[in-house]
Amino acid sequence: MRKLGRVDEAESAYREAVRLRPGHSGAYNNLAVVLSGQGRLAEVIACRRKVAELKPGSASAASALLSTLHYGPASTPGMLLEIAREWARKHGGERGSDDAKTPSPQPSPGVPGEGEDSAGAPAHRAHANVRDSARPLRVGCVSSNLSGHPEGRFLRPVLANLAREAFETT
Repeated sequence: MRKLGRVDEAESAYREAVRLRPGHSGAYNNLAVVLSGQGRLAEVIACRRKVAELKPGSASAASALLSTLHYGPASTPGMLLEIAREWARKHGGERGSDDAKTPSPQPSPGVPGEGEDSAGAPAHRAHANVRDSARPLRVGCVSSNLSGHPEGRFLRPVLANLAREAFETT
């Protein structure tokens, strides 16, 4: 119904799903998507919090909550920083480790839901790169708006003033 633009019906259906299965994170996640499209931020945050509560080990649920909180009028930079640090503690691997991370096993093909989060996205896997704080961080920018758009004009001075020894840009 949401994809057909029938958002009131979609919202009603997701609310009914939440009522029938209050422990089903997917229903809250989908309700958050519908409410987000309507600009109902407080309700979106409540749904994102519920998903994170129901799936405490989910990096994507915690990321969705943190991302949404950036728009909350009550969110402070300090609060967002602490939540981001908590995400890193739970999902970012060991800090300062120079060892390569071993990627998690790939989900089995053809098994719906295996290795996926509540929204059907692939589950978080550790990156296989070596975490060497002495090497430059590679930052790539991809956008159709990098030339004549304000986005590109605002980004150019940021990229030009990055410490070259710390960042490699593409």
